[in-house]
Amino acid sequence: MNFDTPSNLMLADDMPNEAYADITFSLYDNTPTNITLKWRDVLNYFRNVEHCTPFFAIKKKQGDNIEGLLLLANKNGGYMHMISVSITPDIITDNGKGTFKARLTAYIPMHNVKQEYLNLTEYETLR
Repeated sequence: MNFDTPSNLMLADDMPNEAYADITFSLYDNTPTNITLKWRDVLNYFRNVEHCTPFFAIKKKQGDNIEGLLLLANKNGGYMHMISVSITPDIITDNGKGTFKARLTAYIPMHNVKQEYLNLTEYETLR
């Protein structure tokens, strides 16, 4: 099975693959931390545990790398996670095998995101 596009790799958690994400994120004291996880598990966590809706867009192609942005929006919680990714073409053409770089910015409030961008400006307070 060939993924054909970066969007399929980023959004299709039901496609069998062996893609891993080397994710960098900051702790509360701004210490950068890295963890490598199976991408399908990451996507399933955000969809099924955090109840986020994913949106993916390609920002640019630089050399062989494809840079993209994945927004994971939780409408009811009023927040989103943002994951910037750098994908090499071999992951796409090799049936989702390999590791790509990712940068996670978590729990971004959506109260100041314009409706034209996500149409998710209404939210309910978490209880």
